[in-house]
Amino acid sequence: LRARWYGKKPTGNEIVFLELKTHHEKWVNTKSVKERVSIQENDMDTFLNGMSWKVDDAMSMVLRATPTLEGTKLIEATDLLNRMHKLVVKHQLKPCVRSVYLRAAFQSPKSNALRLTIDRNVTLIDETNRSPDVKSWCLPDDALIKPDMTAQVPYVVFEVKLAGEGGMPNELARLEAEGIIQEKAKFSKFLTGAAAFNAHKLPTLPYWAETASFASMFGFDESSTETYDSISLEDGYPLKKTNDSSTLKKRKGTEKKVKIAPKTPARVEPKSYFANERTFIQWISAALLLLTISSVLMGYGSNSPGGTSSAMFGAGMKICCGAVVIVLYATFVYFRRIHLLSNGKPYGYVDFAGPVILAVAVAVGVSAMLVTFVQSSPNRSRQQLLYQEAGKCVMQS
Repeated sequence: LRARWYGKKPTGNEIVFLELKTHHEKWVNTKSVKERVSIQENDMDTFLNGMSWKVDDAMSMVLRATPTLEGTKLIEATDLLNRMHKLVVKHQLKPCVRSVYLRAAFQSPKSNALRLTIDRNVTLIDETNRSPDVKSWCLPDDALIKPDMTAQVPYVVFEVKLAGEGGMPNELARLEAEGIIQEKAKFSKFLTGAAAFNAHKLPTLPYWAETASFASMFGFDESSTETYDSISLEDGYPLKKTNDSSTLKKRKGTEKKVKIAPKTPARVEPKSYFANERTFIQWISAALLLLTISSVLMGYGSNSPGGTSSAMFGAGMKICCGAVVIVLYATFVYFRRIHLLSNGKPYGYVDFAGPVILAVAVAVGVSAMLVTFVQSSPNRSRQQLLYQEAGKCVMQS
């Protein structure tokens, strides 16, 4: 969610464009969407105040900025503004990063199939570090900007926007092959600023932070990171991981381990969650098998004579405890993988201990049942059986 304007910061009745970007992964088969609605600058404080709205409030704000809207377009703009405000209230959003740059845009007047934009002198400003004396919803143009509130992106940002299914133009592919332009998938000016100004608070930095040109922005002298190579997924789980980790050194002389996000994040599809559920159910099935063995042993132990009874009952109790441990462990692994999937982690799914524990528990349970039955079979053959006969009463001592 961002507020955009062109030229000087708007004031009073001048227009501010509110934009909501919704990104989707390619495999979802849903295009990313950027929606825009206009409001007046003097309504921004109301928009950001965190108070609940009515639909009429949003419609009045839209009409003040664009009086000519009516019908379906007015309803859509009102709904969009209302959704944006709900996000502000829900997440308590405040102005965070301002990006200032010079943009040159190129597009054919006859087609929108290809649009090229070049952003130069990209400067990022930390809006959260402003003086308490500033009462405006964001920094005014004449505000005093301290040196630690700014960061300069060391590259020109060249963005290629394609409409439809067409591929990269040959000329642009040649420039990339010659190293004149470098691809940075999902690069974000806003994310760069938010991470650079809060690097000490974040557990993971964007993948381009390891580039030498960005090192000073993130406060490091030299950059090396954990990289994950040859990551392939089977039902959402990585099969291979290659580590290349080292320590990032802060300019002030301290050392701190910092993780860098993988350039290609894990592809988490809905079926990955179902695969996790199926695995959990299979673990529960194995635990139920052990409980069945346990109940059989304790049942026979209750009806067996002498020391055999206590031995069988004890073995059954131990196997029952093992089944409970497996259920608890399976629950822990299930929720740990849910956490990894929800956060798009490309590693940490492999479970080395669980299968070994399960195999040993089943083997021990089956072996205990067989040994106990073998030991108790001679006792069963010596048991005296009573047969009912008319007119006779037999007492067994």
